Amino acid sequence: MKLDLHGKYHHDISNIVDQFIWEAMKSKKHQVEIITGNSDKMKEMVIDIINDYKFKYQIGDAYNNGYLKVFLEL
Repeated sequence: MKLDLHGKYHHDISNIVDQFIWEAMKSKKHQVEIITGNSDKMKEMVIDIINDYKFKYQIGDAYNNGYLKVFLEL
């Protein structure tokens, strides 16, 4: 599952990401990707939410750091 946050407002991010993570957990997904783009602010906001859930994450890969891979297992 992927969530693309391009074009989303910062004040909506918390609700959007919470709902996405909830749906992914209900679907028994083990990992998801959240596309943040290159916005440091957006990335920080998403990381704060992920940390609230105590999930592990990885910032992008060697070619693209505009997304987070989130592991939905404690």
